[in-house]
Amino acid sequence: MSTSAKSEHEGGPGAANSLEEAFFVIDDQQQVVGWSDAASQRLGTPEDAALGKSCYEVLQGRSPFGKVLCRADCSPFNALRSGHLTSRCSMTVTNGSSARRRLTAELVAIPTPPGGAAAWLVENESGHRITNGGAPARAGSDAPQESTTTDVLRDLSSLGALSTLLSPDDLGPSIERSLDWLREELGAEAAELFLGEAQGRDLLLSGYSGPFKSAFTEITRFRPGEGFPGLVSANGAPILTHHLNGDPRYLRSRVKQKGFSSYVCVPLMTSDGVMGTLSVASRRTDLDLERALTLMTWASRPVGNMLRAGLSQIRDRIQPVAPASPSDAESSLDDLMRAVLEQMMAVGQSDGGALLLYDRRVEGVVRRVTQGELSGMLCPDIIGGNPQNCPSLVGKHGVALHGPRRLWPPNCHQAPTGATMVTCLPLVVADREVGIVQLGYAAGVPSPTTKFLPLLLSLAERVAGAINAAWLNLQIQQAANDPKIIYPTALPALGVSEAAGESPEHSPELSTADGGPAQPWLSVRCLGTFELYQQGRLVTPNMFSRRGALTLLKILLIREGRPISRDALTELLWPEADPQAAANRLYVLVHALRQIVEPSPRNKKWIYIRSDGDRYYLDREAPYELDVEEFRKSVSLGNQLERDGSVDEAIRSYERAMALYRGDLLEEEPYADWCWAEREDLKEICLALLNKLADHYLKQDSFEESINYYRRALKVDPLRERSHRGLMRALWQAGRRDEALRQYRACQTILRRELGLDPLAETQRLYLRIRSD
Repeated sequence: MSTSAKSEHEGGPGAANSLEEAFFVIDDQQQVVGWSDAASQRLGTPEDAALGKSCYEVLQGRSPFGKVLCRADCSPFNALRSGHLTSRCSMTVTNGSSARRRLTAELVAIPTPPGGAAAWLVENESGHRITNGGAPARAGSDAPQESTTTDVLRDLSSLGALSTLLSPDDLGPSIERSLDWLREELGAEAAELFLGEAQGRDLLLSGYSGPFKSAFTEITRFRPGEGFPGLVSANGAPILTHHLNGDPRYLRSRVKQKGFSSYVCVPLMTSDGVMGTLSVASRRTDLDLERALTLMTWASRPVGNMLRAGLSQIRDRIQPVAPASPSDAESSLDDLMRAVLEQMMAVGQSDGGALLLYDRRVEGVVRRVTQGELSGMLCPDIIGGNPQNCPSLVGKHGVALHGPRRLWPPNCHQAPTGATMVTCLPLVVADREVGIVQLGYAAGVPSPTTKFLPLLLSLAERVAGAINAAWLNLQIQQAANDPKIIYPTALPALGVSEAAGESPEHSPELSTADGGPAQPWLSVRCLGTFELYQQGRLVTPNMFSRRGALTLLKILLIREGRPISRDALTELLWPEADPQAAANRLYVLVHALRQIVEPSPRNKKWIYIRSDGDRYYLDREAPYELDVEEFRKSVSLGNQLERDGSVDEAIRSYERAMALYRGDLLEEEPYADWCWAEREDLKEICLALLNKLADHYLKQDSFEESINYYRRALKVDPLRERSHRGLMRALWQAGRRDEALRQYRACQTILRRELGLDPLAETQRLYLRIRSD
């Protein structure tokens, strides 16, 4: 053994530093490509004898009982291949003089390419690499320690490996990887991420890794300057302490009760400034605060940039398109609102949702889209025209309603949810309320509950302006293209208990004082989910004092002005009830319905819900809009234009009709006999129009338009072979042969599963033609 080697083995003056700097590098095939002088001294293997060989051939590490540990695809190296950033293995090795010594190999992944790992060989009693100049930090010591060059290289290598695993396309897992990496690298027990709201600027807990989660989620929101996250975000300076329990700035008492003493919180930096904070916590009093500060500061840049890029990608998924006509403006607004809701549900991983569009002029909701389970939840302040009471809109905050209602904001205590948790997201433009998005969770609640709020709020900030612009554009185009539109005075909030005749503001005589486009007194949507608007303001089901009154309104609407007898109505509403009792109940329902839909009666005559003896009907001469009627009118006009040879105008009329068809008639009444026949009739008209439009665009070689219409037809009825064949032809002619063949197989599968039949001979012949092409 050389003198220097002997000195190191016996713990001479240079031993600690040599132990620290003994390392080697392997490629992705475990071949040694780098070998330090300290490794040569420690193992007695010169560099030229190690380079080019497999690491397991050079080390030949064994367990204390003689079991071979170093081999191809060993566990530590496989851990790196599977995505871990670091791994370690303790072993016994024999150096050049046959002396056996106990070493720990600490491996750090090298980013791909080139891949592989850097390995540090450590010899000490704990089996862990000595840091800070060869000596562990003293317990309770806050004194900074100097890091060796090897420490810095190792940390940079590990940070580089982390950077390759961060993806803006996969924000959730990337956040988890970042926090797990911090815990592992620093030997901490907990790591957490706080992100700032897009407009409200509160700090929200968006990610957590470690035990004692309930303690760390005691408070999930901090205002600027409040608590460690709020202070670090506001000041842009880190906080480090070994004395957490005695620090009054730290507000989560349960964390202190669990014995946590060391805490490091650093600002999460991007090119735009501070967007949040990164923190680690430990019950150890010897956590290396200076190394933690350095490593976390380094990590804040790639993590922050990844989050910033991911947020931008999410925001850019919503791309509103300027409409060309009033009908396009209406469908564009609806499509935009649905796209926004779908995107927010996807980001927030919710079971259902609702997007409410608010207009100050009418002091209420003027548009609503819903999707999925729990879509019936409605904000009472928004519906009631009191957005100034909504904590989400007033503070521009994301609000998560979860747990006991006594812990909710006071104004939310009476909110109907029907969900385990509801998230409220404000849509605000220049301090003006545009609307609100509500997401509902049936069972699987995000953990922490604020996990998705910063991402959702960033998306809400982006889409609020687009939705507001689309709504204004619709009003402008409607006013410009319809000379009958006049301008209403803004209405006060509608109370469900107001009896007809008590509110002079509810007169259908409209004023031109306000300068905004008017709506008919009643506007009704029956295609898709039922929606009722009173002068542009949404009337929700909970505004009806009796739920049966809403069903009565739907029945009268479907009949389109045709009278229906009292006996027929009672049979539809209460088929098993006593006739006289049912007649009395019907009278009460009619009264409740009139309280909602009728303005002040003039000359003691009702305007909408009229009676003729013992028959009731909806007066078609009254000022109202019904999408079913508009749909049929557009179809009839298109048919007439087509017969006259005006094909292009006919197509435009058909497209206006399809813009009204949001879904099958009264989708919320799937089992009601009284609307079944009408629903099927409208559905057949819709399918005929979709196929007609698809055929037209296919003849024009407008393949994308044709494909979209055929696919929409299959959504309405996936068992129609005509639509399957049309889609196959359109895909084939568009040069998408493989998709056309897959469409046949999809047709075959669904027909066999649902009907036990094979496709028709005509469909099979088309398939064979495409396959032989």
